[in-house]
Amino acid sequence: MSYVLPHQIVALLPLETLPHWPEVVEPSWLEMIGLIIGLPLLIAIVLVLLVHSGALARLARGGAGKHGAYWINPGDPLPAAVDSSEEQQPYTIGERESLIRAVRQAERESGLEFSLFLGPVPEGTDSADYALELLHSLPDPDRSVLIMSDPENDILEFAGGEEAVRHLGEDDMVQAGVAAYAADEQGDPVTGLIDAVGLLGRHARQPELLHASAESAAALDH
Repeated sequence: MSYVLPHQIVALLPLETLPHWPEVVEPSWLEMIGLIIGLPLLIAIVLVLLVHSGALARLARGGAGKHGAYWINPGDPLPAAVDSSEEQQPYTIGERESLIRAVRQAERESGLEFSLFLGPVPEGTDSADYALELLHSLPDPDRSVLIMSDPENDILEFAGGEEAVRHLGEDDMVQAGVAAYAADEQGDPVTGLIDAVGLLGRHARQPELLHASAESAAALDH
């Protein structure tokens, strides 16, 4: 299907350079090829640089490279899967110190052993199975509560030994996970872990406190 311009419009289109205008130089074939190929190539390079700069910004916010493994309160001897390289540690020194204080507080409140593992889950390994493996690597797994966090892949697992699960049920673990993920969604994963550890520590002490209260009441009756 063709379309023919009205004769009046054709008459308005100049067919040659207007008087006093610089003469238009016809581009060579080499210049035309350069324009056809070079312009898209230039746009592609700019787009790659923009994407790369965004990736660099995300890398700067998250730290350099993949994180190593870091234990908080692993006991003695130190369990396996520890990378002691400081530049590879997840989070800052101050944030890790805050997590250590939260773990210590949870232990004082509950009487249980709390350990926090920050590090990647090995490729091809189920995260829940890996959490159990880490739990059993601790010096006293029966009395231990393990929180495993893989910051790179947004994985969070809880595991408790035989004695620990007498004080902490599945609902407690779920609530701790909800608290951790809620803070993580706000961009503050460390606060989420602190909240989760604190919640588990408080919930684990409740049966002991109730037992102590009952003994105190019985003593007063006598």
